[in-house]
Amino acid sequence: MGRDIDTVLTSEFTKQEWKRFRKDWIKGWEESLVTECGMDPKEAKLCADIDFESYCGQEGYTMRDEQICGLREIDERNSVPANPADREGW
Repeated sequence: MGRDIDTVLTSEFTKQEWKRFRKDWIKGWEESLVTECGMDPKEAKLCADIDFESYCGQEGYTMRDEQICGLREIDERNSVPANPADREGW
């Protein structure tokens, strides 16, 4: 299956991960258009394809990447030993 793309920046994606990300994004958006807007499934698929291109063209993934960076920073801070004496050599 590969890496968990929800924890990987888009700049770190392989070609396969970009394909998986695109497929998952379109599928999720398509389902939302059908469920939330009552759109015809065939029309929703077309709209989702177009919307993904807009999402990337307008760097919509930047917020996603910023969130991942923030979570990484929190994880890094939490991995620092609480006791300063234990930080020697860290």
